[in-house]
Amino acid sequence: MRGMNQYYLYKPSANDSAIHLFKMAIKLDPQYARAWAGLGDSFAQKHGRYVAEYFWTDSSIVAASKSIQLDSNLSMGYKALANAYDYRDEYEKSLPLLQKSVALDPTNSQAIGNLGTNYLLRGDLPMALRWYKKGIGMDPKNWIPYQLIGWTYRLLGDLENAELWLLKSLELNPTNMIR
Repeated sequence: MRGMNQYYLYKPSANDSAIHLFKMAIKLDPQYARAWAGLGDSFAQKHGRYVAEYFWTDSSIVAASKSIQLDSNLSMGYKALANAYDYRDEYEKSLPLLQKSVALDPTNSQAIGNLGTNYLLRGDLPMALRWYKKGIGMDPKNWIPYQLIGWTYRLLGDLENAELWLLKSLELNPTNMIR
């Protein structure tokens, strides 16, 4: 739990703390699939969000795959593996993993949001909006989907809606500096 809390701060130093905490959990219980999934997510984020070396996605794939091997019904493992592929620009590999993650846990708002991002990155903007809005329905205090919806409306040329959604994102998190 502490590792996930650090991960979702979306800051480089917090992500490094998350990696450390997940490694500690794995040291205590090498069969703990959730810790492996968290480690996989953190490794992927280290490269994708914080521009560390590409090899972090390799480490992410190993950790996320270990999570799935330990618990093939854990939504988090598939989401983590999908994140690694998304950060490698392998969206076609990521899509079925995200779909499986959501099928296993329809309340996994992060997987739902990541599914929206996968559609966005593949150019399917209406599907991206659908999944982002579904994620907001599950977690209305999370500012990130509001920002992504704003960006998507901007890409669609609907600047009025883009501004509304981006302002809501800023209202929820005035210091949002996420890339």
